[in-house]
Amino acid sequence: MIRRKSGQILCYQKMFFAFLSTIIIMVFVYHNMLTLQFRRIISQRMYVYGYVHNLHGNDLLPNLTYGFDDVLHEPYVDTKAKVEALYMVILISSSPHNEEHRELRNTIRQSWGNCSEVAKYHSEYSSVVKSKVKCILLFYMGLSENDKMNELNSLELNEHKDIIIGNFIDSYSNMTRKILFAFNYVSIHYNSKYILKADDDVYINVPKLIYNINTKYKAIHNLYGGNIHYASVVRDARHRHYLTREEFPDDWYPPYNKGSQLIISSHLLKPLLLMSTRIQRFGIDDAYIGLIMNHINVLPTKIKEFTQNQWITYFVYWISSCELRQMIGIGDSLSPAQLRYIHNMVHHYTVWFCVRIDYVLYYAIFLSVLIVVVLLCCRKRYCPWLTCTIIAHSLRIFYNKIKCLR
Repeated sequence: MIRRKSGQILCYQKMFFAFLSTIIIMVFVYHNMLTLQFRRIISQRMYVYGYVHNLHGNDLLPNLTYGFDDVLHEPYVDTKAKVEALYMVILISSSPHNEEHRELRNTIRQSWGNCSEVAKYHSEYSSVVKSKVKCILLFYMGLSENDKMNELNSLELNEHKDIIIGNFIDSYSNMTRKILFAFNYVSIHYNSKYILKADDDVYINVPKLIYNINTKYKAIHNLYGGNIHYASVVRDARHRHYLTREEFPDDWYPPYNKGSQLIISSHLLKPLLLMSTRIQRFGIDDAYIGLIMNHINVLPTKIKEFTQNQWITYFVYWISSCELRQMIGIGDSLSPAQLRYIHNMVHHYTVWFCVRIDYVLYYAIFLSVLIVVVLLCCRKRYCPWLTCTIIAHSLRIFYNKIKCLR
């Protein structure tokens, strides 16, 4: 009897350490999320108590300190044909430096960026999307230091007529210059209702985005939507995001949306561009746009269906079709093959049920630990009923997480 009790105590100890290990793993997995929440709280406190002086506008420079770059090459714009009923400009940042980005552009033209095919996808959106499908696709870039690549880019522009090329070298330090150049071009040549700004290595479900704009976000007049980011200013000179106190004196940026997936009401472009002539520029383009939006009293809106993670490229093929359909934006660092795969899974693949990938990963970890405990305990016939009951309960919870998709 004493031996049996000691065996049960040993079993409980093993289970306790197993659960403790599981909790540690979960905390490690959610480390980035916890860090983000901490930054959000600190950032909000800084702004609530007025520690960030950019809110008060006392750092504005004299008007028209900055201008905008000339367009070196541009497509022909048939103003009469496009301006009247244009709903969205899909504005995609690309690079002029290599063939990989050319392949990304071609993939987007044939998949999610093909405006002529937007209406036919997703019958559940037809009542909204079919009346809101007039869009135009534009890529924007600067110049390469390689003359051969510049020549090939010009030939590509002449073939597809969907690229604008600025008269500056396309480099990381010129990212802010690049996006303002593109916004200025669109504000002059197009009169759309919304601007979708994206990078060429992300996937956007345009029909679902249009549907959500006309349902969830219809009441937001000044829409500046995306993945909200709360960030402190980097003061380490070795980091590519490094800024001096002269460039940006505060320790925190205003909350801003990440630039790889961004939706903006088009009427905000003119006040944004005007304010950009009075605010000292720095190289982090999405933070700079957020700073300008803060000055013109526009707050970022969280688009929860925009999914951005640098690790997602390693798990794309693990994500089920129905989960991909629940997303609007997916990125970044996707390859052309991955863009085609996602487009096929979202629009051409039928699935009757799905299991979310995060549930699979977390329950796999949890059940693996429990199985080890069962093997250790039940081998000596200790507490089998307790461990088996816990496993059965876990399986029941996992089953409840399975969602059927018709």
